[in-house]
Amino acid sequence: MISVLGIQINNLNAVTEKQRDYNLEHARELILSQSGHDLYVLPELSSSGYSEETFRNLPCLAEDIDGLSCRMFSSLAKELKCSICFGFPRICGKEYRITQAVVNAGGEISALYDKMHMAQFGNSREKTYFSQGNRITTFWIGDVKIGIALCYDFRFPEFIREMALKWEIDLLLHPSAFSRDGSFHSWHSFAVTRALENQVYLLSINRAGEEYGQSIFCPPWIDSQLHIVTLGDKEDFIGGQIDLQLIARVRKEYTFRADRIRDL
Repeated sequence: MISVLGIQINNLNAVTEKQRDYNLEHARELILSQSGHDLYVLPELSSSGYSEETFRNLPCLAEDIDGLSCRMFSSLAKELKCSICFGFPRICGKEYRITQAVVNAGGEISALYDKMHMAQFGNSREKTYFSQGNRITTFWIGDVKIGIALCYDFRFPEFIREMALKWEIDLLLHPSAFSRDGSFHSWHSFAVTRALENQVYLLSINRAGEEYGQSIFCPPWIDSQLHIVTLGDKEDFIGGQIDLQLIARVRKEYTFRADRIRDL
């Protein structure tokens, strides 16, 4: 069993390195205020923020794995003996990627995921500025296996299904930057469906703010004892315990995975 905490942070849409560095320091302060968890999760592009103006300034905001974001969170993870999952725009040769990194209690990078599905509708203009990743990424904390999907990624059930069945994840982290465009109101329906159909925990963490918010934590099943938890719009924290015994019990009682018809 591990304790996971999502941070619905009120970060800036940075256009300068100074604003990016403010976002990093603010995230550091929030993590320090909630010590004692095994895993902390920040939203998509938590270091830079998410806006087209931000994307136009990627040459001064993007980093590689030796940049300030990775160095700072690595040091903090070692200090607190925890893992930290954070988002940043990553420079990759002549391209930019929307990247989510995980640093472990030893200060090492244990996962580096580049977003595979690029959103280009509503308030999203990702294809204009970023190139897509090409591989599923998972990592371990203790006996818990964890997968990462970024925002638009989880709209594709086959992508999450592969993580659940082939990669055998117990927890799906879904860092997002969901603004209140036309896709916002379907978000929670997708989140609950992905958790229940795959019988995994799911933490979908958004930014704070009137145009964002509403992060959600889903258990692998819902009944009179197991409930979905959601946040409002303000800066706040969300999460819980990842209980492998509960996952095993749910999968044994409700045999969706075993009963599926293969190769239809």
